Amino acid sequence: MDAAKLILSATPEFDKALAHLLSVISQIEWGGIIFYTKKGTFLDEAIEIELNHIELLDIGSVVDTEHDYDSPEFIEAVMKRENQPYGLIHSHHSGGVYYSSTDEEEIENNIGFYPQGYLSVVVNNKGHVLAKLSAEHEVTHMTYIWNEDKTAYREIKETGTHTVEATAMLRIFDKGNRLLRNRIKLLHQANAKEKELAKKYPSGSQHNGHRSGVPESVIPGQY
Repeated sequence: MDAAKLILSATPEFDKALAHLLSVISQIEWGGIIFYTKKGTFLDEAIEIELNHIELLDIGSVVDTEHDYDSPEFIEAVMKRENQPYGLIHSHHSGGVYYSSTDEEEIENNIGFYPQGYLSVVVNNKGHVLAKLSAEHEVTHMTYIWNEDKTAYREIKETGTHTVEATAMLRIFDKGNRLLRNRIKLLHQANAKEKELAKKYPSGSQHNGHRSGVPESVIPGQY
């Protein structure tokens, strides 16, 4: 079975939560539950996953993070979002986003509990988000062994599991930076236009406003 293409996206809630976590826990790994919505299966050409909520469970060390799937915190978090798919998310803080041998072992140990696919997400301080959806499918292999004169054969049926995976990368902060760059460009254009107007109409260029760092009373209705 060929792996389907994974199409990854995220909600504004996820963007904000990730930005906050990366800003306040930037030097060590942290981990928790990632909740998401999914469209499609490995039988389709593509699987669409939208990341939407992070439930922080552990603040670890520089090199690792871990939590107990039987803990009250884990069970409570899953129960609150009944029937919503979930997986694991953890940070590599200042490192790259990839699946270490420990991460691969964790996937292998848990994949069997998630028939529809187990999602593992790795993030870093740059806002890079790497997601891998893995699933096990039962496979059957038939072997036919003939006798010496080719008049009869016996069948050997072997069953096992085959792991299929789909991965995708998302850069959360690139979207935010693009919006910020556009905003800065617009502000520069507005300032240039205001300066032009000030040259043409000196007496009408002043306006009331708030300047950061200058104490002034709050205008009623301003905030």
